[in-house]
Amino acid sequence: MKLKSPLKLILLCLLPLMSLGQQAVKKQEAEAAFKSLKIPENQVLYEVTVEADNIPYRVFINDIPLMTTRMSGRTKFFANSAIVKSGNQQVRLDYKAKQGSAEDVLTAKVAESAWQKGGGMKTPVVLWEYKHNDQGVAGGTFEAAIPVSLPGWQNSRSLKAGDPQVTAKAQAWFKTMAAYLLAGKGDAFMNSLLKAETLVYQLNYFPPEKALAQHNQWRDYINKGGLKLAAVDHAHIEIAGNGKLLHLVNPSGEGALAIVHGPRRTVFDIFLHFPEGNSEPEAILFNMAEY
Repeated sequence: MKLKSPLKLILLCLLPLMSLGQQAVKKQEAEAAFKSLKIPENQVLYEVTVEADNIPYRVFINDIPLMTTRMSGRTKFFANSAIVKSGNQQVRLDYKAKQGSAEDVLTAKVAESAWQKGGGMKTPVVLWEYKHNDQGVAGGTFEAAIPVSLPGWQNSRSLKAGDPQVTAKAQAWFKTMAAYLLAGKGDAFMNSLLKAETLVYQLNYFPPEKALAQHNQWRDYINKGGLKLAAVDHAHIEIAGNGKLLHLVNPSGEGALAIVHGPRRTVFDIFLHFPEGNSEPEAILFNMAEY
């Protein structure tokens, strides 16, 4: 099988142009949020590797789609953003293969590793493995042992697919975010994702200075303006995270909110939740990729 260029995954977090005083306040909010980031000694990582040829697929960790692609080749990405506490974790692989086709290839695995002192990573240990030509099923579980435990979306309101009020509020939220991108309002966009940024950066062991630098980089990029967005005419709200999260997706399952630059696009797959007792959604998780 000839491998094509791998999908480039990127951790991004992204925000009306304001007065200098307002900008300073928003900067202080980001700095304060990222100061809470703690870098543990044991930085355990959970990496997913998928090798596919002619098979569109989606990878779910704890019912959260972290990868949706039609690209052939080998793709690797970390699953830590979907793991907020130690213990049993769900993994599922949805794919569409032509029955009986000997040319179709699909393998997947989840492996545990960790950054080690002095640089480099420990030798990965495979925790779950799947090959679609076997008689197994495209799903299972693995045990994770992460050095943090975060509430994330665990205590959020349970959501039902098709709930008109929930769907309308989510659609309005994404419409506002798209308007921020088109208007070059990087500060407003980023401020809406601050809670999600903090969660994702903690789960991926970003030190405060690295988190702030990345936050500022994307804020400044959006503030320049002139961005072009992909069409969302056929996008819909999808429930994920075992009924706790929702996001905006295309019929293929790919995140629908995306910046188009030439033949490539940067996808902002942002997951919302309704905190218990709150009637409005907020961003709690994001997963971003460049195709």
